[in-house]
Amino acid sequence: MPIIISRLILVFLFALIQRWDLLTISAVGAVLWALVWFFSANPTHSFPLVMGAFEVCASSFVFLILLGWNSGAYLQLLAIFPFLLTSERYPSGTRIAVVVLLSVLLILAYLFSNISLMGGQGTVDGRNILFIINLSVACVLLIVEAYSFEREKISSQAEMVDANKQLMTLANTDPLTNLVNRRMMMKLLEEQKQRMENDDKPFSLVMIDVDNFKQINDEYGHDAGDFVLVILAEKIRLAVRKDDSICRWGGDEFLLMLVDASLQESEAVAEKIRARVINSPFIYHEVDIPVTITLGISTCDKNSGIGGAIRRADLALYQGKQSGKNCSVWKI
Repeated sequence: MPIIISRLILVFLFALIQRWDLLTISAVGAVLWALVWFFSANPTHSFPLVMGAFEVCASSFVFLILLGWNSGAYLQLLAIFPFLLTSERYPSGTRIAVVVLLSVLLILAYLFSNISLMGGQGTVDGRNILFIINLSVACVLLIVEAYSFEREKISSQAEMVDANKQLMTLANTDPLTNLVNRRMMMKLLEEQKQRMENDDKPFSLVMIDVDNFKQINDEYGHDAGDFVLVILAEKIRLAVRKDDSICRWGGDEFLLMLVDASLQESEAVAEKIRARVINSPFIYHEVDIPVTITLGISTCDKNSGIGGAIRRADLALYQGKQSGKNCSVWKI
């Protein structure tokens, strides 16, 4: 918008001094920038940016030819260098090549307009040389600064991506066991439910609870209780497939999702986990903590919702607790 206003101001000024050629150039520039402003609302369009950059370059060189270097028209060209260099719509090599080309053309334009190369009227004096040096340095500095800015931006974006990944991990992971948490498990269950409706393959849920966990905490301490949960999580992880999901459901409860698994297959996995817990010791500070688990199993198919499957697994777990613990129970 500011550049449109500047073009309209030039139209007004050139109308006052009756420079119709310059007025026409400024009016065309105002129209082009109005189109740029209109079409740039759609980020998929790249041609407005090209059109805007072309207008600035073309009008700058035309003003230099018609008005001379005292008009300062070249400053607009220098001003768009950072924009050209930092635009992400084009490869960095292309952007740098375009800016270098414009810099060379700008310097050559000054040489041809102020210094005699073929016996003309121009003269080489200290001011000409100083201007060329300053113009060259300005072009180089703008290129270097824009490149440095782009590198910083890329680095900042990479850091932001890493930070977002860490935040997502913290939001979806139980900090003690490094398993997914309840929130993430519900999302995974919903996704699996959608897949099941497409391929008609049911999945099973296994609710796992540590027997007498309060007694373990009271007798061995809460650190020992945390140790039991961490080791148990690892034992469960080693007993299931890569595509299955495990979460810490809450407290000393874990929920296991077995994809494409029947009730019988899930019961076999549950017994495998229970056997691992019984047959491998939980040694904490040279003390063997006796640990057993009870497991409740249910299936989820097209006719049952996730909530219903979880409730059935929880009910099966409760029945296992009532039956003496250290067992696996399934509930249709």
